[in-house]
Amino acid sequence: MAWARGVKQHIVRIALGLAVLALFLGHAGKVYQLEVVTRFDHLVYGTRLRLTAPGTVDDRIVILDIDERSLATPELGRWPWGRDVVAGIVRNLFDKYGAALVAFDVVNDEPVSRIEGLTKPYGAAIIAGQATKEAVGGVVFGELDRVRVKGKDEPVAIFEAICRDGEVAKERLEELKLRGEALQLYRTRNWDQAELILFNLLRLYPGAQLYSLYADRVARYRQDPPGAGWEGVSAFEAK
Repeated sequence: MAWARGVKQHIVRIALGLAVLALFLGHAGKVYQLEVVTRFDHLVYGTRLRLTAPGTVDDRIVILDIDERSLATPELGRWPWGRDVVAGIVRNLFDKYGAALVAFDVVNDEPVSRIEGLTKPYGAAIIAGQATKEAVGGVVFGELDRVRVKGKDEPVAIFEAICRDGEVAKERLEELKLRGEALQLYRTRNWDQAELILFNLLRLYPGAQLYSLYADRVARYRQDPPGAGWEGVSAFEAK
């Protein structure tokens, strides 16, 4: 009997050990994440860095700051700088200053960067704000929405780049005209007329994500009308 009890205790210990091992393997394989283990891992990693770091300044590492003077330089243009400006800076760092590695840690606090991240909800390939639309010539744009992005109080109009001017078909121009009418009706809470135009647009362009989006909004607002201060502005909290 004593032998049987010993075997049973060993089996229980082995089972518990395997269960703990499986738990940690699942965490390591990112099947799931254990908050306690993650915090402990960060604590151990931070402690190891503090104990092993040399505590001295490495002259090979140089931090460059984009200061107010740089942002106010007319030749560089408005922030965020264009790709040509950034490319020129990187080229100088490598060619003129002999940099071996360049890393960027830049917070883009302008709404344009957040606008560009809204392509997925509207099913648009390229989205531009009002300023970009007015600055770019020879391109046909279609309005998508008025949005308020995180960190900004004022709403901005966003547009979809359609094609080059002169290449747009007559049918597409008719579509954009109907879209504009639907948006105006939507913003004035004329749900029935807006829904009618959206229904016709979806019939002409089945699967169009933008029109499905507005049809869903109209149905939702008809059941639960927005407040008195609603101006037809969509809020996006993600940066």
